Amino acid sequence: MALLTLTTDYGYKDYDVAALKGQLLQRNKDIRLIDISHGIDTNDLIGAAYTSRQGSANFPSPSYHLTVVKQHEGKNRLLAMGHEGKVYMFPDNGIISLMFPETDLIIYEVGRFDEHSLFDLVNTVIVEQESGKKLEDWCKQSHEFKQSIFAQPAIQDNIMRAMVFFVDSKNNAVLNIHRDKFEDFIGDNPFEITFLRYKANRIHDRYDGEGAQGRHVCRFNDAGYIEIAIYGGNAAGLLGLQYGTTVVIERKNL
Repeated sequence: MALLTLTTDYGYKDYDVAALKGQLLQRNKDIRLIDISHGIDTNDLIGAAYTSRQGSANFPSPSYHLTVVKQHEGKNRLLAMGHEGKVYMFPDNGIISLMFPETDLIIYEVGRFDEHSLFDLVNTVIVEQESGKKLEDWCKQSHEFKQSIFAQPAIQDNIMRAMVFFVDSKNNAVLNIHRDKFEDFIGDNPFEITFLRYKANRIHDRYDGEGAQGRHVCRFNDAGYIEIAIYGGNAAGLLGLQYGTTVVIERKNL
């Protein structure tokens, strides 16, 4: 049974998610549908890319991953890409380059869709792949597709300037600094992280139970990014952090 994950901006209040699943199951009852999230803000391509990639990373290969956010800005083209034995499907709206900014992208056009034929195209991908074919066997490679840039931290001398790029469901503020980049920059030196009027000089292994209740901490989350959290609290709301908030890391050279 093929595994298909769903990441959308359809929301949870209305019947849109149920309709999506129903349309897919009408075409193929042998698909196992698994939700990653349907709570993505409509304009939040970066958040959608982060959520979809980190969620899909936990699934076995082969599996299929459909991300539908701002789909009508995608020229009504369904694109697909293979990565580590998984197949990712998405509109042509720039999201895939946000999901895999470090990867040389080889993208294929599955076809053009309207409101209903999208489901036919998704099913076609699964049927063809499950028959043993690869994307290059039946799809045309797309050399022109929209790309977006995932903002990287700016480094000058002993200062790194980063930003909040995602606020998760627990209201932790996630920064665009991966552990590898942080450790390369800091080395064995002490450091100070400044966000608005708050400071931190340590990256914790976890935030549950470390320090006093309600105190902010910085930690590496499961995806390897630094996040600012409060044990038992609402870091983004209480600290005034939101998408685009600047965070400064100063390396204190020994």
